[in-house]
Amino acid sequence: MPIIEKKYFYRSNLSWGLWHITESLEELFEALCPNEIDLSYLEKIGHEKKKKEFLASRLLLKQLLTYYELEYKGVIKDDILKPYLVGHKYHISISHSHDYATAVIHPNFKTAIDIELISPKMLDIAPKFLNSEEAHYGLQDARKATLLWCAKETLYKIYHGRGLIFKDNLFVRSFPSETDGFIETEICVGSLSWQYQMHYLERNGYGITFVEHSVI
Repeated sequence: MPIIEKKYFYRSNLSWGLWHITESLEELFEALCPNEIDLSYLEKIGHEKKKKEFLASRLLLKQLLTYYELEYKGVIKDDILKPYLVGHKYHISISHSHDYATAVIHPNFKTAIDIELISPKMLDIAPKFLNSEEAHYGLQDARKATLLWCAKETLYKIYHGRGLIFKDNLFVRSFPSETDGFIETEICVGSLSWQYQMHYLERNGYGITFVEHSVI
């Protein structure tokens, strides 16, 4: 199975993994052997690529659950499509881009993840989601702009709500300097704010960010 990388972070009790989807649909189906819960979602997916993403992400979660000595029993989604593990109160997040799937699990705290292909096209939309300070850092560099986009997508997911404006409510407070590290981020809604330490990394031309833990 082409699971490229998986890791358990002892400091935060979080696990993360990345899967390169090279298998056929039949191979993925056979590897997961989906139960009735997963089948009920899979049968509603029409596009083969989306089916492969679905199966690969569930296989990845199954692998990550071994860090906690837990059995994978399926994934359900709420009314805004946030995924939850069946039978476990652990927090999870899943993301896909092209032929890659990534996922993260935390037993106690909300988490979120995003993966995006690093592409010059990101520079075309960067002015729409970067504030002035962020634009000074990332407006001329596709790699930097992609990582900032990933960070804001990750914040949007962890907020678990609607109505956030990327430019006005989601902030990157410190910027990536290497290919793997941490940044400080913040969600601001009116007089309320939530701060998160976020892990960022680059793999095979993709940017990935996920919430390591809440700062406060």
